[in-house]
Parts: sequence; structure tokens; C-alpha cells
Amino acid sequence: MQPFPTSDFTSPDSSLNGQRAIQKIMDFSVDIICTIDKTGIFLKVGAASQKLLGYAPGELVGMQSNDLVYCDDKLVSQETFSQIRNGLEVTYFENRFCSKDGSIIPLVWSARWDEEEQIMYCVARDGREKKKVEQQLVEKQERLKKVYQMARVAGWEYDLLNKSTHWASDQLYEIYGISREEYPEFSQTVYLSLVHPDDRDRLQKDLSDFSVLNNYFTEHRMIRPNGQVIYVRQWIEVVFKDNIPALLKGVVQDITDSRLADQLLMANERRYRTLVQNGFDMIGILDVEGNYLYVAESVYRILGYEPKALVGKNVFDLVHANDVVRLAKSFSRLFTETYVDDLEPFRFLNAKGEWRWLESKAINMLHDSAVDGFVINSRDITDKKILQERFEKQVTEWQKRVNKATIQAQEQERAQLGKELHDNVNQVLTTVKLYTELCLDKHPDQQLLLEKATTYLSDCINEIRSISKRLSSPTLGEISLADSIKELVGALKLTNKLQISLTVNGDHAKISQEVHLGVYRIIQEHMTNILKHAEAARVNITISVCDFTLIVKIKDDGKGFDINAQRNGIGINNMQGRAESLNGKLTIDSKPTAGCTLTLAIPLEEVVEA
Repeated sequence: MQPFPTSDFTSPDSSLNGQRAIQKIMDFSVDIICTIDKTGIFLKVGAASQKLLGYAPGELVGMQSNDLVYCDDKLVSQETFSQIRNGLEVTYFENRFCSKDGSIIPLVWSARWDEEEQIMYCVARDGREKKKVEQQLVEKQERLKKVYQMARVAGWEYDLLNKSTHWASDQLYEIYGISREEYPEFSQTVYLSLVHPDDRDRLQKDLSDFSVLNNYFTEHRMIRPNGQVIYVRQWIEVVFKDNIPALLKGVVQDITDSRLADQLLMANERRYRTLVQNGFDMIGILDVEGNYLYVAESVYRILGYEPKALVGKNVFDLVHANDVVRLAKSFSRLFTETYVDDLEPFRFLNAKGEWRWLESKAINMLHDSAVDGFVINSRDITDKKILQERFEKQVTEWQKRVNKATIQAQEQERAQLGKELHDNVNQVLTTVKLYTELCLDKHPDQQLLLEKATTYLSDCINEIRSISKRLSSPTLGEISLADSIKELVGALKLTNKLQISLTVNGDHAKISQEVHLGVYRIIQEHMTNILKHAEAARVNITISVCDFTLIVKIKDDGKGFDINAQRNGIGINNMQGRAESLNGKLTIDSKPTAGCTLTLAIPLEEVVEA
């Protein structure tokens, strides 16, 4: 049947009327109705061309239709035109035309070739609305796909009559970790091969019972080809045809993240409960009046109470009377502070009637409806308290001993100073006074007496200078350790009681003031001991720096002593204490009649100034 038949018109008038009717149909159609010859030239064009393409029908008549085709569609349009001329009837062909204003208009064509008249009758419909609908459909499908991906949801259909998978979504392959290339058909055999062995028997049994499968719901595990275990939730519905099960429809959701989170939550809850029950702390929740709302089971091990025995009791009823006011004051801070980590320690009555010292921290969780109270974390510090009191007592006793020893040392120092002043300086000055008086009495040997008096005065000055050097600190900010020791040795030589040799090796310029003073005092103390007790004639002092260690060695030829014998003085203890305070080590090697050797080693890397 031809779109524009003319052979039925038997008279000129009827033929004219038919042609007018056809033209009217062409002009009133919302689609472009046109005829095209075998070369592609427009012969007749309906009025809709004006609205769709911007061309009036008269402008298109005689124009090559392919000239209006969009460049990317020209080749396929020419091929389709050739097929139509060869007898192909086209009911749906899409291409794009360039409108008069340059815009691109998609068109949907229906066409048929009239071999007798060598004409192609065509209808072109505006494809923009169709494109818009198609685009909206694609967007909706993409959104739906994203929703499925975000929800980790997939679908499938299984044909029970043909025993084959009717449809399986891309998300299903994604969830199971497989590809369509490897598994073109997602069969029941493939599915069961991925099911976890511990869940497989149950699922096989359920899948064979259609009475169970209708509105079926299950959760089970799957093992991906890479070995990863996942958890899925599955809903299955049976579709019947003539009362015969014909189709299975299924929805699968990957719930691995949720299940793992649940397992982690359960593990954390078990871990928390274990910590609370077996920890060293007692955890309780108090209301605003101090009544126990909750007590952890650890209270039995710590205080001997069953948790339920404390619930409902007021904490202040179990606190020592002397600690109630102090605790209440600390407790009141929770009404203005969220976290109080320095609650005053208090005594708490345990189940045996004993007072135990507790140290506590508290958090205000009134804002949390699940808690609605103050969380108190308490620890038994009774043993710590006892040790602390014992330690404080020992410190007090030690302080008394130190003070006593210090006073004794001061008294000994003063006695020694007085003895030296009396035995040496006083006697010398008395002699000088006598010589001076003789001179005043016109003694015939005045010149000799004055010379002797001058000599004795020089000795007296040297003696006083020596005593002053021993009592004063070295000028640390001005000279090095080596220079300080040289001054000390010089002062000691003035006594004319010892021959002292001093050897200094290494760089002492970077020794800190702390080490400087400590070493000076140790050497000073030991040299004083030698003068007082050793009866030595010679002393050798060696000071060196090697491998960031300061080494001092003092050796005398005195009478020596038994280092294991009990001594009344505190000189050696003082030297030991100074050495330890500098992270150093002091050793003394001595035997009766064999002299004495002191060795001091102090590391410098920890005390060298920057």
C-alpha cells in the first residue's frame, strides 16, 4: 500500500480533490511528510518543516536531502537510503538534521520506496522529546544503579522450567567478586560453589523446597574467588504459572561491613566487660545525691561487696567521718566541671569492716540518657598510702640525721679552724708580739728580731690564706677547672707540709660549672683528709679528659687505712654523694702502711654545656 495513491482517482475533479486532500494532510501533520526521488532530492515537503527545521516547504523542494544531514550521520544515512531503494521498508531510523539556524535536530524516520514511480515516501518525526525521555531514563537507571551500589543490593531471576538464569544484575557479579567473562551464565552450580561450606547444605535443602522458598529470607556467607569471606542477606520469591513454580526472583544485599561492625562491637563489648570485671579499678555510677545506680563486678574483688549490695546505698554512708566533708566538697565540682581527675583520696568501709583508702576520678554524664549520672572510677591505694607514710617517716628520720651530721661537720670544721688558728696563727702572732715588745724595749738585736717577726708574719699570712682557700669556692666563672686545682695546690703548698705534683691532660674548657665545683670540692675534701690523717710526705694529682670522661687520680704515700673499717667522719660519704650526683664513680684503694689512691670518673656528655 503506497502512502500517496493516485491511481484511484478516475476524473480530473476527483484527482484534483485527492491531491488537495493529500497536501492538506501533509501540511496539517505535526511530522514532516515528504517525497524524495532516487537522487535524494526533495520533491514535496509538508508544512511541518517550517517548525522543525526552519525551512519553508518551498525552500526544501529541489534541495539535496543529504546536504541537511549532520556530518557525523551522512554515511549511515546514505547507506540506509540505498537499502530503502532496494526494497527495505524502514519504520524506525534515527539521524540528525541541521536546521536553518544551525541547531542540530534529531529526527526519527519511517520510509518506503515506490519502485513504479521511483519515489521514496517519508515521514520524519521530531526526535528531541524522545531523546529527552531516553536521557531521563538513562539518568534514572544510573541513579538506581548507584543506589544499588551504595546499598550493596543486587537482583537475579532463575527460570525453573528451563533451569537457567533468566537475569543477573551487574551488582550481583560485583558482590560475589566474579566477572561475566569468566561466568557468562550465573547458574545455580556457580552460586552453590561460592557458598561457604558451613552454610551450603542448609541452602541446598532450602532451594529444593518451594514451600520454604516463597517469601524466603536468609543470611549466609559466601567465599569470593580471592578467598575473602563476605556476608549476604537474601530474599527469594517464587512466581507460579498455572499453579506450577515457574520463576525464582531474588534480591541479594552485601552486609559484610554491617556484620563485621557488629562482630567488632560485640568483641569490644566483651573486652570492655572483661576489663571492667577484672581491672584494678572499681567503676560505679552515682546519681546527683550520691546514691549508687550501678556498680561493676570488680567491687567484689576490691572491697568484698556484691554489686547489688551497694546499688541504692549512699556513698557518704560508707566514707570515713573525717573524710566526708572533704569528699563532698570535691564531689560538688562535678556540677560545674565535666571531668574531675583529682578527687581527694578518702577512706571507704569494705565488707570486712576495714577502712581502705580510695583514689578516684569522676565524669559528669548527666547529659547522656543511657548513663544519667556521675561515673566514678576508684582505685584502692591503701598499700600505697602505708608505703608513703613509711617513706615520709624515713625521710624525716634521714633529714634529722643529715641535719645532725651537718651540724657535727660544721662544729668539727669550726673546731679544726680554731685549733689551726690557736696552734699556728695564734702562736706565731704571740711570737711576733714578743719580738715587737723587745724591740720597743731597745733590745740590742733589734734588726734580727724585726727580720724574724717579718718572717713569722709572712708565715701567718700564708697560713690564713691557706685556711681561706679551703673555706671558699673557686671563681668558676673566670678560670678553668685546671686553674682552680692549681690555685688549690698552691694554697696547700704554703703549709709546707706536703710535696704536691699536679699533672693536667686534655681540654677542660667545656666542663660545666656543676662538674667544676663538684670535682673541686672532692679534691679539696680528700686533700684535707690527707693533711689531717695520712701523715704523707708526697701527693701526686693527675687530671685528664679521655673519651668524654673526666678522670681524677690522687695518690699519696701516707700510712693508709682499712677501707672496710667503720669510720666516724662523713668526708668519704660526702665525696661519694657528690660523685653520684654527677653520674660519676668514685673508688678508694688503701691498705694500712700502703698509702691511698682515689680515682674519680665522671661522664661529660650528659653535663657538657651547649
